Amino acid sequence: MATELDEGQKAEVARIRARIETLIEGHFATGKSAYYLSQLGNQLGDEDRKLLEVLTHTKISQFVADAFDYKIGRSGQHENILYLIAPEGTAVPPVAAPRYNSRFWAAFKVPLAEGERRFIDIKTLEFAAEAGQLSSHGDTIREIDAKFLPEGSDVATPDVILSHIAEWLDAQHLEQGPFLVQRNKQHLKQESLLTALINALDKDQLKRVSLPLDVIKTLETRRL
Repeated sequence: MATELDEGQKAEVARIRARIETLIEGHFATGKSAYYLSQLGNQLGDEDRKLLEVLTHTKISQFVADAFDYKIGRSGQHENILYLIAPEGTAVPPVAAPRYNSRFWAAFKVPLAEGERRFIDIKTLEFAAEAGQLSSHGDTIREIDAKFLPEGSDVATPDVILSHIAEWLDAQHLEQGPFLVQRNKQHLKQESLLTALINALDKDQLKRVSLPLDVIKTLETRRL
């Protein structure tokens, strides 16, 4: 049975609800027809998002669905990327989500251990906890800040990973093109062993992932 909230807790829920309403209205006021819930969560901030989840025992997506009258659309290969539809908009999904190279995607999906950092070579897409562990050096090495990564036991959903990648690329002044899957026949028919491995692991197993760079290279080049 859910615990009854005291007056202070109710006030906090009301405050966060008002913030969410302001964010939604402000987003749609710019003329946009859709608002990704992952983007809403990022703009709300970790502190208020986590507090809302603790007080209401629901994720922000469910809270928005229950507390507001906006229609919710779905996109993505598995229809697991949720977005709000503008009141005057149509139910046409936003532009299809980009498909990133599996090694690049893994750099943002594998949880970050406490106290660890993550660096990536934007040419080879190798990533490691220390820049010196990468085979290249110089301008091709960039850090992925912890705010763009799941931590500890957290497992980011695809829409959150997409949002983090977009924000990181913007912060690094990089175009997304070089990191997208090259849509040739081989990629369309088969996925790499690296992709299959990452998709098969649960959140506890992902926490323990630590593969040597040569193994990552091998898994990326081998097809199912």
